[in-house]
Amino acid sequence: MSRLDLLCARLGDQHFAVPLERVIGIVECSPLTPLPFSPPSFEGLVQAMGQVVPQVRLGNLFGEPQAEGGVLVLITDMGGSIALRVPQVSAMIQIEAESVQMLSEEERIVAPLFAGHFTYQDQPYSVLDLDRFTSGGTLDPGGETGSVILGSGLPAQAPTDQDPGLGHQPFILVEVAGEPYVLRTEDVIEMVAVAEIRPTPHAPEWVAGLIDLRGAPAVAVSIARRLGGEEPGRQAVALIVPHGAEGQVVALLADRAVAIDRFPVEAIHSMTEARAGVESYLISPQKSIIGIIAPSKLLAEVGDELSALIPHVEAQPEERDLAPEDIQRILTLRVGEELCAIPLERITRILASVQLTPLPSEARGFDALADVGDAVVPVIDLRRQIAPSPTQPREDDQPPCVLTTIEGAISGLLVDQVLSIEDVTLERYETIEEAPVLPASHRAYVHGRSIPVLTLDRLLPKI
Repeated sequence: MSRLDLLCARLGDQHFAVPLERVIGIVECSPLTPLPFSPPSFEGLVQAMGQVVPQVRLGNLFGEPQAEGGVLVLITDMGGSIALRVPQVSAMIQIEAESVQMLSEEERIVAPLFAGHFTYQDQPYSVLDLDRFTSGGTLDPGGETGSVILGSGLPAQAPTDQDPGLGHQPFILVEVAGEPYVLRTEDVIEMVAVAEIRPTPHAPEWVAGLIDLRGAPAVAVSIARRLGGEEPGRQAVALIVPHGAEGQVVALLADRAVAIDRFPVEAIHSMTEARAGVESYLISPQKSIIGIIAPSKLLAEVGDELSALIPHVEAQPEERDLAPEDIQRILTLRVGEELCAIPLERITRILASVQLTPLPSEARGFDALADVGDAVVPVIDLRRQIAPSPTQPREDDQPPCVLTTIEGAISGLLVDQVLSIEDVTLERYETIEEAPVLPASHRAYVHGRSIPVLTLDRLLPKI
C-alpha cells in the first residue's frame, strides 16, 4: 500500500488536511496589501518566502469565525501559489492512501472545495482540493456579482486537453552565500533540512563534512565554495543529487530553500562564458537574473576526488515479497549523537515542533507539558535522558515531538530529529537483554547500522 503524508490544520471543531508534497512552507503572518472588489475569503496580497501571493482566510471559505493572526501555509501548483491563513497547524501525519474516500462528482457539486475525507485516530478530516485553490476556480461560490479575484463570478469554461504547465519548467529556488540560484527539480532527488554537519579531516575546502541521511552518512559539498570560493552562509538545506554509479548520492549545501516555482522556457538563456556549475540563467518576472546550477557540471571537475570521499555503504540484499507479519515497521529518531527507534504501531502523531511549559523539579518521570493543538500532554525529554542537564527546558525551546501511549495515557517524546519510517525484516530485528543508554527491547539493523528500539513503558521511573 502507498503512504500519504499530510499537513493538518484545525478550525474550530473542523479538521482539514493537505498533501505535504504540495506545501512550500509555513510562515508567520506578514503585512497585507488589501485589494478592493475581491471575494470575502480573499484578504489581499502578501509576500511569503520570496513570492507575492494571494492570501485566503480558511474560516471565510467555510463560514466559520476565525480570529486575526495565525500562520500562512504556502501551497503551489501549475496554476500558481496561494497563502492559506489558518489558526494553527496541528500535525503532520502519514496514512494509507487507500484510506481516503474520494468524493463523487455529485458530492463535489455540494462541496466543491473538498477532494475527499478520512478518519485518523477517531477524528474525521476533510482533504482540501488544492487544485481548486490555485487554478483560478471559484473560492466563493456565493460571492457577490462583480468579484473578480481568483476567477470568482466567472462562468465555467469548457474542458481543455492543453497542459497548463506546458512551456514551463519547475525549479527549486535556493539562496547560496546570500545570492539566489535555482536547480531543476529533475536534478534533485530530495531536499532535507541539515541538523548537523560533521567535519571531515584532510578534505578539500569545498567539502563541508558529512551529514546524516536517514541513518547513513552523505558527503556534504558547499555550493558556495564550488562556485568560486564565496563565504558560505548557514548552509541549513541539503539538496540530495545522484553522483556516480551504484546509487551513490551527494548533498549540495545551500543557505536556505526559498520556494518551488515554474518559469517559461523563453525566460531561460545560455551563458556565453559559463562558470563552473552554472551554464545558463533565467530572468524572473521581477527582471532579476538567476543562475541555473547543474549538479553534474558543478561536480564534474572533482568527480574522482569526490567519489573517493563517499563512505562505503554495505549493499542491501535484493528485496523479496514478504507478508506483513514478517516485517516490523519502526520510526527512526536522532537524539544528540545517538540513533534510536520506536515501533510504528505505538505512535499516535508526529509534531514538527511543540510549545513547552516546564514542570516543577520534583515531578517524577516527565520533563514538561506540551501544547499539541487539541490537548496539553506530559512529555519526556529523551535529550535530557541521554545527556542529563540540571536546567529546565528553555522558554523558546520548540523541539519535534512524537506522541505515543505510555502506560495507557497519551504522552510525548522530545527528540532532536525525526528521521524516517523503515521496514525491518524479522531476521534483522533482534531481541536484546539490556541497553547502556536507554531502555530497549530490540536492536534493528537499518542501512548497515544497529539502532536500539525503545521500550516505551520503561521510560518512566518505577514508583
